[in-house]
Amino acid sequence: MLALGAAGAANIPLSVLLGCIIPVIVGCILGNLDDDIRKFCEPGATMLIPFFAFPLGAGLNIFNLVKAGAAGVLLGLGCLLVTGLGGFAAYKLLRLRHPEVGAAIGATAGNAAATPLAVAAVDATLLAVAETATAQITAAIIVTAIGCPLLVSFLHRFAADAPNDDAGKKSSE
Repeated sequence: MLALGAAGAANIPLSVLLGCIIPVIVGCILGNLDDDIRKFCEPGATMLIPFFAFPLGAGLNIFNLVKAGAAGVLLGLGCLLVTGLGGFAAYKLLRLRHPEVGAAIGATAGNAAATPLAVAAVDATLLAVAETATAQITAAIIVTAIGCPLLVSFLHRFAADAPNDDAGKKSSE
């Protein structure tokens, strides 16, 4: 919403924008200031997964993959490869133990399918493109839901087969 408003592509009221951002900021601040608040809120995140994941999954229409066509599939592949391989490269640069885990960010979140309609609800001028955007994002969700585990698995095998500098140091000592 912030990017669309800043670009002048949508007219998003400040109150709507603040209503989305403030709870995240307050939660972040309180969770970092007080361990008790973090521990209290932590189970809520996993407890809520079935309440939002099931309706999101049930709301995804597999036929949107066909409806979105090549553009939706390319969007999914682009997300998977750009962010997935980018995450892997970042973890590799940081020399983390399992860099393949960084590729897991290549998945498009299921709730992304609701974004075009949510933005169109705030700015009706975008309603004309919301249906097409929803179909394309749904296709990206499906493509990345299938491709992301495959990419992470492939990179895990790739990382396991690569020579490990630390192992050489430990065996020579």
